[in-house]
Amino acid sequence: MDNFSYVAVLIGGIAFFALGAVWYSFLFQKPWAADMGIDMSDGPAKPPVGPLAGTFVVALIVAYIVEFFVRDGDLGFGLCRGALVGIAMAAVVAQNGFFDQRPNRLTWINAGFPLVGGILVGVIASAL
Repeated sequence: MDNFSYVAVLIGGIAFFALGAVWYSFLFQKPWAADMGIDMSDGPAKPPVGPLAGTFVVALIVAYIVEFFVRDGDLGFGLCRGALVGIAMAAVVAQNGFFDQRPNRLTWINAGFPLVGGILVGVIASAL
């Protein structure tokens, strides 16, 4: 378990970032926007470059952490470690969300993303 793969970090980071784009646009855009109080009648706003760059850096950090735990583990090991990292991130998001005054559905949408993302990155880390 000594092989650390920077390729896995890069691909995992890109996959985590891409999952976020799909998660918050195609899968949950309408309920997320409604619960956030965002009016989408004029179409989606132009995404700001700064936050997107920061989000990509965060995705790389998540991928690095998962790869650190998985390294050259098999698929089951990668799934388990990715799920553990995802559960930890989801728990923090959920903890904050449950104290928010917004609908609980928003908390589940926001907490579900890092959970699924952690699993995805774990699978990628175990494959590379």
